[in-house]
Amino acid sequence: MEKVKKDKRPGEISPEEGSQFYQPESIKKENQQDKKEYEEITRSYKNDEFFTQVLKQGESPKSCGRRLAITGEAGAGKTTLLQKIAQWVNPEKKQDVAISVDPETEQDVAIWVSLADLQGRSVEQYLLQKWLKDALRVVRVTPEMEDALESLFNSGRVWLLLDGVDEMGSNSLATVAAQISGWVDSARVVVSCRQNVWDAGKNALEGFDVYRNLDFDYPEGVGQFIQRWFARQPNLGERLLAELAQPGKERIRDTVKNPLRLALLCRAWQNRQGGLPETKAGLYRQFAEALYEWKQEKFPTTSEQRLELNGALGRLALRGMEQAESRFRLSKNLLTEVLGGKDEPLHKLAIDLNWLNLVGVAVENPDEPVYAFYHPTFQEYFAALAVNNDVDDWGYFLPRNHIDKPVDPPLIPRGDHYRIFQPQWKEVILLWFGRENVAKDKKEAFIEKLINFDDGCGDWNYPEVDKGFYEYRAYFLAVAIVLEFKDSCWGEEVVSQIVKWSCNNYLEEITQEAEFLLIKNDKKRAITRLIQLLDETSDEYIRRKVAYILGEIAIGNEGVIARLIQLLDETSDGYTRSQIANSLGKIAVGNEGAIAGLIQLLDETSDGYIRWKVAEILGKIAVENEGAITRLIQLLNETSNESTRRKVAYIFGNIAEGNEGAITRLIQLLDETSNENTR
Repeated sequence: MEKVKKDKRPGEISPEEGSQFYQPESIKKENQQDKKEYEEITRSYKNDEFFTQVLKQGESPKSCGRRLAITGEAGAGKTTLLQKIAQWVNPEKKQDVAISVDPETEQDVAIWVSLADLQGRSVEQYLLQKWLKDALRVVRVTPEMEDALESLFNSGRVWLLLDGVDEMGSNSLATVAAQISGWVDSARVVVSCRQNVWDAGKNALEGFDVYRNLDFDYPEGVGQFIQRWFARQPNLGERLLAELAQPGKERIRDTVKNPLRLALLCRAWQNRQGGLPETKAGLYRQFAEALYEWKQEKFPTTSEQRLELNGALGRLALRGMEQAESRFRLSKNLLTEVLGGKDEPLHKLAIDLNWLNLVGVAVENPDEPVYAFYHPTFQEYFAALAVNNDVDDWGYFLPRNHIDKPVDPPLIPRGDHYRIFQPQWKEVILLWFGRENVAKDKKEAFIEKLINFDDGCGDWNYPEVDKGFYEYRAYFLAVAIVLEFKDSCWGEEVVSQIVKWSCNNYLEEITQEAEFLLIKNDKKRAITRLIQLLDETSDEYIRRKVAYILGEIAIGNEGVIARLIQLLDETSDGYTRSQIANSLGKIAVGNEGAIAGLIQLLDETSDGYIRWKVAEILGKIAVENEGAITRLIQLLNETSNESTRRKVAYIFGNIAEGNEGAITRLIQLLDETSNENTR
């Protein structure tokens, strides 16, 4: 990382990309008013490139590999990287095994110091009084041992790994800089430090080359981590990857780009054997509890302190969400107003536990620091906790006294607005519904108000559209809520309604939104209602839409596969049959019944396109299936269409490895065709 001066105003960041708060280019404090100082990536390293080029070959611009800083946000893996460096320096030695301090040794030596353990001592004092005794496993350190350690440092073969500069208290950077002196100065030094401490004020370690742990990328980096975590339970890992890939998981995907948060997610998934808490609120509550435990040794907290801090963070989060702009950027003045001054217990604890981190300075005032929550999703979570749990709780989102037109101040209690129609509040509302300390009847009353919302805007000029513009928006929010509040008494009604909207020829905007919500919805309910609809209708448009949606949500569902096969017999419509084949290709891999049904369809139709489509689907679901291969050989005998011939030849390459019949027929096909593309 290098610092550059640029004119750039920090923009609003969405929670789906909230990890960008802690990525370059974060605005930094700078005395000049016209330009701000930013960090910029000048080189990225993957895999072992950092170890080879920077550590081994000393390729760093300022120090030639002798003074390195590893920075990053909380949980980014700074300590882990230092541990990997120690293992790289001493590959055959563990850190708890006594080492030699012989200055004549030709082997480099890694010396690890957790700076929080200094307890007022200098690095030199710690090495002589504590580290040397532990490393040599002796009761008393002799002057000869001390001289040997000093000579070892002077030999230039020591890697001094200083972990946790940010844990040394105020002026930590200056303290470390002052202590890298005398014979300690001869070592190659690598320090780790939290990003906000490294960036605060003038840096006394400016001679260090700065390297930063970036977040994992998605899906590659996150996927590799999950696969390694579940190396002994690969099915669990694959299911977690599939869960993260689902629509609506954007915030969670971004949140777990951080290694610590991803580890917490994997642990939760493992403990539940392939499941997460029922609600998003439950998941983030689990994250929060785990973060408190992670910091418990260094910053111990009681349950009462955590409860008090959570309440204060909730008030702060809600105030931030209510800001007209930059709702995730919180000024120092706002922190002071809600949490007290920087030396007040709640303020200090929020910073120590990394719930709040410095991310820059105010654009209009470079002397005012700006903070952000650990991730914007946690701000939304704490904000949801702070909405009053009293008689007027959901009135914060939707005025209770609404009838058929907006209620204006001062009739709206506390000057609230129609937050149900403001996109930034949707996630807070969903998290509010996941709270266990909100009575079920209050949640049901809120949903009822949304379902029966009257916008007073009149009817649209479309006979099939039965609600007003804002009524649809309110209803769609109710559907999203039922996804979070799964035991709602309104579940069956809203699922039936969005099935109706998604499978009928409504306005495209309504149909698309309903279809999106249906695919995200409780799959068991949705599948039951969709199959019922197939039993009730002979409309080919509706049949096609139902077949399409089932293909998106019913992977491996035997009942759905059987019903779609049955539908192949019930319809002669070519478009519907083609859609059924498409859906079976998605949900019925290896299913004998589906393969047999598609083979039968090949026997029944002479439609060239349908035959081409069925052949394509068999190529996806019928690997090494003798019946399918035999029927496709027969199809080659029945057709002279080059497109179909090419398709079958391609499919055999996927499903007929080692099959003598297919090989023989392809050789024969070479003689039958002069088309070079087919050949």
